[in-house]
Amino acid sequence: MPYALAALAILVVALVVPAFVRHHLHVSVQGRVDDDSWALAGGSSLGPFALVAAWKDHSNLAWDITVFGRSIKGKGKKRKEPSKPSPSRDRLRKWARSLDPIEVASLAVEALARVRIDRAHVRLRVACLDPTTTGTVAAVVSVLEAALSPVLELDSTLDWAADEDRIELDADLKFSVVPIVLLVDLARYAKRQSRVFLEDFKDRKASCPPKLPTS
Repeated sequence: MPYALAALAILVVALVVPAFVRHHLHVSVQGRVDDDSWALAGGSSLGPFALVAAWKDHSNLAWDITVFGRSIKGKGKKRKEPSKPSPSRDRLRKWARSLDPIEVASLAVEALARVRIDRAHVRLRVACLDPTTTGTVAAVVSVLEAALSPVLELDSTLDWAADEDRIELDADLKFSVVPIVLLVDLARYAKRQSRVFLEDFKDRKASCPPKLPTS
């Protein structure tokens, strides 16, 4: 019995303590889009875990997860349209439509405020056949560079004499976060959503006409 309690205590500590420790996450993403094709690849690492994935047009999603040096390779399957509507998918869509965009944006802002960005470097290369479109992109990029300069280093290259439309992205992000802080924010959001759901349910129940007794 003492050994079982000791093992349980060790397990609880191993699961709880990491939630209060700051974790460093490294994410790298590369992508390319042109007139005929697109491709996206990326990788991330968190402690002993690492994920690498690649996806391009007319091919499946390929991924590789490494846990303590051991690789678990996988390959995504092509999506098939269901012959009948899925009840779980319908419930998911109904739940997504019930979300308040302002509340979701507020949650995202709160979560980002908890994240400490150690490095954020983005290289963007844009080529457009229409010079007017290139000018619009240049204006947008300039605004983004000015707005995100304290936390993001954005290097942009614009091709004003391109012979095709093309976008290339190369991002390298390093940030850290304490999981328990995000969980607290998520719990607050869930509490607010449950309160809204209960109030809406009561209103709908009150608006329903009473059932007449049947003889």
